[in-house]
Amino acid sequence: MTPLRRRASASRLFAVYSLASLLPLCVLGAVLARGYQQQGLEQGRQQGLAQAAVIEEMAIAPALGGVDLARGLSAVDATGSPRRPTWRSSTAR
Repeated sequence: MTPLRRRASASRLFAVYSLASLLPLCVLGAVLARGYQQQGLEQGRQQGLAQAAVIEEMAIAPALGGVDLARGLSAVDATGSPRRPTWRSSTAR
């Protein structure tokens, strides 16, 4: 075997070894990226639900005054709340 053929064979062997090593790393990276994406989505969803619960407790529940919405709204509540401001903007004429 000549030195040139030996060098080409070693280069080819190194390239095959590099590709064989790189393939599992790419698969592992893709699996980890997908897992992190799913984890981020779940954390975002949980944070959104927690914030919605706080908003409900602090802003919406006091405005309802303990009314159960499962029974629906009364006619007064459906047409408008007396808490709604009755003033008009100075720009609206």
